[in-house]
Amino acid sequence: MSSGRSTNTRGMSTMAEVAARAGVSKKTVSAVVNEVGQVRAETRDRVRTAIAELKYSPNPIARRLTAGRTGSITLALPHLGSSDLAALAAAVIAEGERLGLGVLCEPTGGSGSGDGFLRAMGGVTDGVLLVPDRAMHELPRDVPVVVLGNRSLDAVVDQVISPTGAAIEQLLVEVDAADDVVVIAERSDADLVPGRLRLVLVTVVDGSAGAGAAAMTGALATGRPIRGVVTLGTGLGIGAVHALRSAGVRIPEDVRVASIGAGAEPGYTSPGITTAAPPFAELVGSAVSALRARIAGSTASAEVTEVPVVVVRRRSTAR
Repeated sequence: MSSGRSTNTRGMSTMAEVAARAGVSKKTVSAVVNEVGQVRAETRDRVRTAIAELKYSPNPIARRLTAGRTGSITLALPHLGSSDLAALAAAVIAEGERLGLGVLCEPTGGSGSGDGFLRAMGGVTDGVLLVPDRAMHELPRDVPVVVLGNRSLDAVVDQVISPTGAAIEQLLVEVDAADDVVVIAERSDADLVPGRLRLVLVTVVDGSAGAGAAAMTGALATGRPIRGVVTLGTGLGIGAVHALRSAGVRIPEDVRVASIGAGAEPGYTSPGITTAAPPFAELVGSAVSALRARIAGSTASAEVTEVPVVVVRRRSTAR
């Protein structure tokens, strides 16, 4: 006896059957399966119920071939030599795994040398999450791009950023040292320090603890009064604390120290270092969501989303 419902002699349900069961179009089923577009909650629930009842399982390879996609995205970033960028890359990879996306990591070299690679991404990846530096000259032209990180670009693309300038201002409140503040930053990040702030900027070649220690030792040697230290990177902060303690400077009694960056390492110094960093899950989740929408064909106006930092207070800034 017939149930009145369509059957598939191949033993596998099709998108058309799901659409018929849910009373919607195949386009709507596709939107629900791929989690793109705007679908009303009631409609989405009907589609998901139909998928469950029919045990519909879309073939990921067929979906990619049909859509002309690779099923992967690329994270383009200056390098992986700092703990902060490594942590950001780990968060992107984790989000990709959660969504069934492959993630390719492409270091751009921090000197604009990656521009040539980025200009020809079609067929290699479905979209690019770009963590730029000030040497970045051109954006990929043949795939969607979303800017991610602490630096915005003068470009009409979606951007999910956590501005370094705002983070510095928050940490200046934590170190509470009036004008006697030294900021240690990599040379490539020096432009992120707001010029309107009355700070002593010391630049280094990389974000390692060794570079931070050398910079701090040099700053102490000038004899200039120092009451606060802010570093753009936790490795630099760890090095600065080491140099201060080696010089007999008490933290936080003589100098307060704070760093921009994430990770557990700052909590294991003596004293632990106060840090400010955006919640990576939110930062990366928003960026990947925006990129997936562009990959799916969204033509909405480009948006800039700012994610505020979260301050983790430790002994280095205690009053």
